[in-house]
Amino acid sequence: MSDAGGLEGASSPLSKASRTSKTTSTQLEIDFIFVLGCPGAGKGTLCRRLATDYGFYHLSVGDYLREINASGSAPKLDALKRLMERQDLVPAELLIPLLKAKINGQVEKGFRAFVLDGFPRKTDQCIAFERELVKRYKRL
Repeated sequence: MSDAGGLEGASSPLSKASRTSKTTSTQLEIDFIFVLGCPGAGKGTLCRRLATDYGFYHLSVGDYLREINASGSAPKLDALKRLMERQDLVPAELLIPLLKAKINGQVEKGFRAFVLDGFPRKTDQCIAFERELVKRYKRL
């Protein structure tokens, strides 16, 4: 993995035009691409290629959750550990704040386009993501 947090992206956040597009207002235009599919379908391969070829920030949600779980650094870590041990889906109220913090951190580093690998898995996750991130950023 090329970046902390179980995420992959090109090494320089300012090297691609897709990471630097801004609007003239106080809101940034951020692009999100969701890549869904069955295990082994090639989601990770596609996301890595998009990250490399177009400068998107690759956020593998499963890898990120596993890294948080292993590091012991997340709020509500006990709940996350229990869910992951049972291989249950992480509910939106626990997942979205984690994703929001990671994405916001990468936006501060200059990324303006994200490819989310394996997310959303449920409709409530999609609705919560839109509610929490679209209110900050202009595009989804």
